[in-house]
Amino acid sequence: MRSLLNRRKSKSGTTVGVAYGVDDVTIAAVRAGGRDAPPRLIHAAHIPVTSPASAADRIARCIADIGLEKCRAVGVIAEGEYQVVQVEAPAVPATEMRQAAAWRVRDLLDFPVDQAVIDTFPPPDSSQRGQHNINVVVARRALITERIEQLTGAGLALEAIDIPELVQRNISARLPEARGGHALLALGAEDGLITVFREGEQFLARGLDVGLNGLEQDAGEAGETLLLEVQRSFDYFESALSQPPLGALHLYPAGPTVDALSERFTDNLGNVAVRTFALGDLVQLDTEPPETGAQLLHAVGAALREERKSR
Repeated sequence: MRSLLNRRKSKSGTTVGVAYGVDDVTIAAVRAGGRDAPPRLIHAAHIPVTSPASAADRIARCIADIGLEKCRAVGVIAEGEYQVVQVEAPAVPATEMRQAAAWRVRDLLDFPVDQAVIDTFPPPDSSQRGQHNINVVVARRALITERIEQLTGAGLALEAIDIPELVQRNISARLPEARGGHALLALGAEDGLITVFREGEQFLARGLDVGLNGLEQDAGEAGETLLLEVQRSFDYFESALSQPPLGALHLYPAGPTVDALSERFTDNLGNVAVRTFALGDLVQLDTEPPETGAQLLHAVGAALREERKSR
């Protein structure tokens, strides 16, 4: 979501990803790698917040303490702060797509569309069976404005406000390729997000209501629920989207809880290669970051977002 942004000139080489949670913020600063070197995570921080004012103050202090002012930045809003709706693509020029998409989704919102920020991104063409659809991202304008003010007020050169589904795509693009594509299941404390990635395209994204806390409290029941949701996602990918079977499932974060889940998946997902991974498998680590599950991964994914020209 970039329509409200007034971009600043940024320092080259380092990008800051800022992922919001319900009552916390995770910050990841990633420095671009050289020709043969992967990117480097130079700093990560987890910040509890109690209000928008405390978020603004604590983010600003963190950015100043690390010396990241003027760095390029990408923010990530939290699950529940936005909607993604797929509708038939309006037959309009690209420059008019947001306005036309807003008209299409206005009756699906529980608030006036003139109080919304709208952005769009296309689903993979091969998944549409001849239909021309568009994904519409909707968030309240007041929320996006608040996030922009917090991040630009901290001195960051904010490029975009993104969503977890799309920053997770940045992670998938750096995972090992598998025949038929792969799925990525990232678990947070209370929930998870599964995405399906093949040949440079993200075909599917589904939020799940089970996270790391559920697995730790009842590994049997929570693990069975996650297995069922993963199987449903795979079935939809193959049947509804007419795609070949996936070759791999990547699980994050690595650790005893998720390692046990990996064994359950391996026993039940046939020919799918199931692997856990840690941040160190994606980026070089200057120090071991505070582990906050999917939120940290999304902050890193935001920082790995390729720079794009404003539309």
